[in-house]
Amino acid sequence: MFFISPFKSLIAVLCLAWSLSQFEFSSLYGKPSLELNVLLLLVIFVLIFSEFLYLYVSKCNRYISYFRANNVDDKIVHSKFPKFLFITTLFLFCCEVAVYGVPLFGGDYKDFGFPVVHVIMYSLCLYLVLEYSVVVRKNTIFSSYLVIGVVFLISILMLSRHLLMYGLFIMLLAYVIRRKLTFKLCLIAAISVSTLLILFGVLGTYRMSGLLNISYGEAEQYILEAGGASDHFISEGGSAVFYWFWLYVTSPISNLDFNIQHVNLNSEYDLNNFVRFFIFENLPQTISKRVAVVFDIAPRSNNLVAEHLNVSTAFSESYGYLGLLGVLLHTLMFAFYFFITFILCKRRESRVMSLVLYILVGLFMVFDNMLSYPATIFTTIFIIIRDGYFVSSTKGIKCI
Repeated sequence: MFFISPFKSLIAVLCLAWSLSQFEFSSLYGKPSLELNVLLLLVIFVLIFSEFLYLYVSKCNRYISYFRANNVDDKIVHSKFPKFLFITTLFLFCCEVAVYGVPLFGGDYKDFGFPVVHVIMYSLCLYLVLEYSVVVRKNTIFSSYLVIGVVFLISILMLSRHLLMYGLFIMLLAYVIRRKLTFKLCLIAAISVSTLLILFGVLGTYRMSGLLNISYGEAEQYILEAGGASDHFISEGGSAVFYWFWLYVTSPISNLDFNIQHVNLNSEYDLNNFVRFFIFENLPQTISKRVAVVFDIAPRSNNLVAEHLNVSTAFSESYGYLGLLGVLLHTLMFAFYFFITFILCKRRESRVMSLVLYILVGLFMVFDNMLSYPATIFTTIFIIIRDGYFVSSTKGIKCI
């Protein structure tokens, strides 16, 4: 259980993005600057400290009351609570389809869903994949695959590439985390991740061809041109699928570097910047958007190398508000969210679900701020409620 964690996952993707950015496959981006290298080293130092704290908290007898799992009767596995949430998800999705139509069959996927309700439905989908991937018994395998299959069908009908990708990563992480670290497991994980990345590139190309109403081959050419593929990369016959992946991973790091070089930090410790940092970077967007209207404040806009390549890691906006302090505070908030969730969960299954969720958050923080992503907080809340439900349902069962 301890060979993979949210902090290791974020360190891994930051190192991967930095390593890939050393290859100048695009004319738009150069190699990382010294300032970016120093910033990443400091972030990794904070993450390593958090990792040691996680290992200490997980193993220390002083906190054993938080981490001992109760005996679990198979009768309470996938009981009323997740089943109720599954029915609720289907009901909410059907209501949205009745009003907005099905995006796969011609509906507008960008405007699909009721405000707030759609976020809850999306979060429920993530939670259900977590629940039925982590908590698996021999007598519940069919129901687990059925629920997960329905969630994936919903993601396809909504044309939600991110929900599909998050769900697949959750299944992979849940599979890996339940097993001992072996060469076979590493091989399966490597093949699965490679397959997912290729699938992501292919789906991205198909999506682009549909948006622009062009052929798949023309979409590949468009990706190379829009991404500023270098003459060397094109002359070597580089694949558009690989270039899509390379660009998707390295452009956030390059945009972060671009912000470091161009943000004016003369007033970085202004009280207004602290307030905006807390609201826009650490609260769910569902809440921050409404708080912003009340207090008449607005989030800052990122500086981008190219407007159509608009991902810039979880740290660019934090740097824009408070400089290096903002980046380090945001990293600590990531650790804080995970530790609070992990400690509040008393059942082993809930702890593993929180672990898988925040490993996923760590992996995707290289692209965007997942802490302000509404589904992160709502899914966290569902896990905590689930844990409280099962604990109250099993009073009198002794701890082991």
